[in-house]
Amino acid sequence: MLKGMSVLLELKFKKGDLLCHLDVIASLLGLIMGLAIFSIYYLFGSEQRDIGLTIFLASLIYLFLRKRILVHNDVDISSEKTDKLLNIAFCLLYTATVIILHLNLYFRPTSYFVLVSLMAGIIAVEILFYNQSHGILQIFVKIFALSVNIRAGIWYNFPTFSGSDVYWHSSISDIITSSGYIPPFELLGQYYFTPLSHIYVSILQILCQENTKISIFAFALIISILIVFVYLVGREIAGPRVGLLAALVLSLINSVIQYAFINYTPSVLSFCYFLGIFYLLFKIVIFEQYNVPNILLLIFLSTTS
Repeated sequence: MLKGMSVLLELKFKKGDLLCHLDVIASLLGLIMGLAIFSIYYLFGSEQRDIGLTIFLASLIYLFLRKRILVHNDVDISSEKTDKLLNIAFCLLYTATVIILHLNLYFRPTSYFVLVSLMAGIIAVEILFYNQSHGILQIFVKIFALSVNIRAGIWYNFPTFSGSDVYWHSSISDIITSSGYIPPFELLGQYYFTPLSHIYVSILQILCQENTKISIFAFALIISILIVFVYLVGREIAGPRVGLLAALVLSLINSVIQYAFINYTPSVLSFCYFLGIFYLLFKIVIFEQYNVPNILLLIFLSTTS
C-alpha cells in the first residue's frame, strides 16, 4: 500500500499541468470526503456509512489502477474470439434476465441481480481493455441496454406507479394533454416556472397515443441517453476509459434510478441539462473552443433549463 501511495508523492503539479491531474485531485478529495463521511457516522450516528466507505474505496482503487486505466497505448489483450465470447455471454445473460422478469410478478429474485451484476462486469471488462479499433458504439449500446433492463424491471413490476410523487406529476401531464395549457400556479406550485418535463411527457402522449405510464417511461429513457455528456467530460479530463466507466456507473446509480423512475420527479431533467451545460462550459472555458455551435447550444440549454 505504501508503494502505491508513493505514486502520489511523485506527482509534480507544474504551472499549466493542473488539468492533466484533475482526476488525481478528485480522487484525493474523494479519499478525504469518504473518511469525513465515515467519521461522521461514528461521531454523530449518521446513516451514510456505506456512502463514505464506497467513495473512499472507489477513490483508492482508482489511484492504484490509474496508470493502467489511462495508458495511451492501445491494450489489445482481448482477441476477436474473446470479444465475441463476451458479446455472446452478455446477450445470453440479458435474455435470462428478461425471462426472469417475465416469470416473476411484483418482485425480482436474487438471481436477477446476480445476472445484472455479471452483465455490468462484462461491460467493465470491455471498458478496461477498450481500444480505438473496437469502437465505442457497442459499449454504449450495452450500457443503454442494461439501463433499460433495470429501469423496465422496476417500472413495469407493478400495474400502477411505484412511487408517490409520480402520481401528482402524471396528473399534471394529463391536464396539459387534455387542455393544451399549463395549469395555473395554484395547482403547479414551484413547478409552474419549470414545466418542461410535464410538457415533454404530454407531447409523447399526444404523438404516440400512449398512456401516461408509458409516456413517462419513454421520456425518462430519452433523457437517460444524455449520460453521454458524462462520457465526454470524463474523456476530456482523463481519457475514454474513464469516461465510459463514469457513464456505466451513472446509469447504475441508485439515486438516479430512484428519481428518474421509481419516484419520478422533473428534477432529473434539470440534472441532465446541468451535465450538458457543464460539458459545454468545460470546452469553452478550459479548452477555449469558442465556436458557434458550442455557444448556441450553451445558450439554448441555459435558457430552457
